[in-house]
This record gives sequence, structure tokens and C-alpha cells, in this order.
Amino acid sequence: MVASVLMGMALTAAAFSIFGLAGYSLFSGQSGAVSTSISTGVVKVALSATGATESLGIGAQNIAPGDTMQREVDVSNSGTSAIGNVTLGVTASNTTASIYSSSTDGLQVSILECSGSWTPTLLSDGGYSYTCSGTQSTAYGPDPIADVASGVALPTSLSDIPVGGSSSFVVQVSFPTSAGNSQSSETESFTWNFTATQAAAGAV
Repeated sequence: MVASVLMGMALTAAAFSIFGLAGYSLFSGQSGAVSTSISTGVVKVALSATGATESLGIGAQNIAPGDTMQREVDVSNSGTSAIGNVTLGVTASNTTASIYSSSTDGLQVSILECSGSWTPTLLSDGGYSYTCSGTQSTAYGPDPIADVASGVALPTSLSDIPVGGSSSFVVQVSFPTSAGNSQSSETESFTWNFTATQAAAGAV
């Protein structure tokens, strides 16, 4: 291989000397190929099984004006991309029921945040009440439950969830003391839904 290269150079130089031309030889080289794999991330939000730390699926019966229901939610990031925004929404089975449609006498929703952890207490009706081990604050509400239908963006402190991380908060539903006979004997079913959006894009 080396010999043939040198011979070729000699012949080229001789040919150029015949015609009185000056010739230059340029060497070139190429590195080995570099393979790069790029994959897209997945935004996936998950809820724990129904229980003390995931009680949003537990209903309530025979509520009366002045009653308050607390349900903890534990939202986890089971995807491969960080979550930067979480929206809570609700769908009602009967939007004409006054406990849903009335902005003053219907159910009111608040989202409670805790700087520590939530301690559940099991109630006789199968529901739970929660005590915050740190500082409790209201992240949203109280607002009519119908307002939540269009989606409520959780504050950054609750919606910034890294891969493998989770966010816990309490959804509080209150039945106003102003409710009257028009709200009696009503039955309503709610479907709560969570929508997650990836965190802000950046250099990777």
C-alpha cells in the first residue's frame, strides 16, 4: 500500500516536469463516523390507587349545607420528561343540577397545599379529613365547581414535577350554608381529570 502510493507520486511529478508545470499534491483524511441516537420524551401523569393518599374517587352521601369534603390527590410523573404544568378539570354527569350549576349555593372547590405532608383521618362514612404537618395554604378557590370544568392550572409549587417525582394536595369541596330546599335530593357524579404539560424546553 505504501509502495504504490509513492510510485504514483513519482509518475505524476515526471509527467508535470515534461510540460514544465508545477504540481502540488494535497493529502486528505476522514475521521470515523460518529453515531448519535435522539429520542423524544414522554409526558405521563399517573394517580395512585384509591386510598388515604388518593381519595378523590371516594364520594359522599347525604351531605347537608355546611358540610366539607376533603380528598387528597397524589399526582406522579411516570414519564420520561419533566412536567411544568398540571391542569385540574371536572366533568359533571348532570350539568343542570343546582349543586353543580348554582354559583352561590352549589358546591365550592378549593385546592389546599401543605409545606409538609398530609396526615389522613378516616371518617365514619368512609371519607377522610386531612391535617397538614407544616403550613397549610389555599392554592385555589373557593370557586364554584362549574368553574373548574374549563380547567384550573395548579400553581408552580404543585405542577413542577421532575421525572419520578410527585405532587400531593387536597381538593376540598364545600356545600354552602346558603343552600336551600332546591338543592335537596340531588345526585351528581363527577369525573376529575388531570392534564400535564412538559416543562419549558432547554438545552440538552
